[in-house]
Amino acid sequence: MGICDDMPEAIEQIYKIITPYLENSKWDIEVCTFENGEEVLKEIEKLHILFLDIEMPGIDGIEVGGMFQRKNPACRIIMATGMEYRFKEAFKIAAFRFVTKPFEEKEVIEAFTEALDTMRGLETIELYERRNLYSIPQRKICVVKAYDSFVEAYVEGKWMRRRDTIAGMCEELDETLFYQIDRRFLVNMMHIDKYKNGVVEVAGERFKVSRRRRKDFEQAYREFDLKYGRVSL
Repeated sequence: MGICDDMPEAIEQIYKIITPYLENSKWDIEVCTFENGEEVLKEIEKLHILFLDIEMPGIDGIEVGGMFQRKNPACRIIMATGMEYRFKEAFKIAAFRFVTKPFEEKEVIEAFTEALDTMRGLETIELYERRNLYSIPQRKICVVKAYDSFVEAYVEGKWMRRRDTIAGMCEELDETLFYQIDRRFLVNMMHIDKYKNGVVEVAGERFKVSRRRRKDFEQAYREFDLKYGRVSL
C-alpha cells in the first residue's frame, strides 16, 4: 500500500496510525511513502491501497487518481484533504473513501479496514507446476479439485498441484472467497461467471453444486455479490 502527500508530517501521521494496526493483524503488507504524484505513478501497477492527497504541486491527486483508474482500477484510493469542497472532484476518479485533515485515527482506520476488506485473496498459497514451487495469490485460483492424495488448482489457464486434502485446503483458503460445492470441488466466488439451477460456470467449465449444499451456497453467493460484487482481478 502507499501514502502519497507532499507534506512529510501528513505522511508520518498516517504511517503512525497504519503500521501498529498492521502489526497486530494477519496482513503482511509493505507500506511505501511518496512525496509527489510523479513518484507514486512509478509504482502504479504495484499498489492495492493508496492514501492520496488532493492538493499537491505538479501532478495533483485528482490527476494521479485518474491515471490509477485507467491503469490500475483495482487499487482502492482513499483521498485525503483539508479542503472538503474538492471532494466532489474525487468522485470523478471513483475514490473509495475520503479522510479529512487533520487526520483522526478512527476515521483513518475505518477507511483502511474497509479497503482491506475488499482486498480478499491477496494471501498466497504454495502450489507446484512441473516440480517448480510457486507462491500464488489465492484470488488467482478459480477452482480446486481433490484427488486421493493431492489437489489441483486451476490458475490462469493451467492446473497446479500440491499434496493436500480438500479439508486442508478449506482450512488454508479464505472462507469468504472459496466454497465447497461438493466433496471434491472448491470454487472461488470471484471467478463465478454464472450460476443457475445448481450449476456454476467458472473459467469456461460447469460444476454442479450438490443438492444438500445448494441452499447454503446460494445464500453465501448472494451475500458475496452484495458485499463485493464483481471484484477486479
